Formats: sequence, structure tokens, C-alpha cells
Amino acid sequence: MKKFQLPGLSTLRRWTRGFRTSPRILDIVLQIMRSSADTITSHERLLVMSLDEITIDPRVAYDSTDDAVYGPNDKMQVVMVRSLCSRWKQPVFLDYNKGLLHRIIAGSRRRRTTRL
Repeated sequence: MKKFQLPGLSTLRRWTRGFRTSPRILDIVLQIMRSSADTITSHERLLVMSLDEITIDPRVAYDSTDDAVYGPNDKMQVVMVRSLCSRWKQPVFLDYNKGLLHRIIAGSRRRRTTRL
């Protein structure tokens, strides 16, 4: 059995300090996907959208990046876009304690999505 040395807690915190997890559609990810669409084949553009809900620490948290207080939240919803024929996936939406399907339907009525 191989043993891997994993980073310490302070290292993980430093690495993730810049992660933005405020509830929203991740527009920058969609922009990057659009700009890289010219470099992938039509076969690689076959996508699937997956919805996931995870349990998170329900304590109230302060996000200094957004200067916002989040919580108490016990669930986080994530929408991922994944290629069917290539090895990549990207989160495109984050939210907390919401009915995920309702938010997606409401959001799709307000915004038109573009093909990659």
C-alpha cells in the first residue's frame, strides 16, 4: 500500500483562501468555457449537467472576500457541467439551502444560455 503525504490544515486553508463560494451563477467559468470552445472538437462539446446537494457545517461564517455573513446553512447545492467524451467537469452554479430545481428553472427563464 502506498502512503501519500497530504498537506496540513494550514496549507489547505491558504490554498483555498481565494475560493469564492458566494451563491451565484459562476459567470467567469462560463466565459472561460465559451472562449475555449473553439479549441475542442464537437464530440468533446457533448455535455451533461449534474445537480448535487451536499451537507455542510451549519455554523455561521464570515467571508472577508465578499464582506458577507453566510449561514446558518446546512446544505449546499452545486450544478456541474461535465463532458461526456472528454475528461473535464466544471461547477457553474452554487447556492445554499435552496430548492435547487426551482432556482435553476427560475434562473433559466431570466437568462438564455449559449452553446459551447
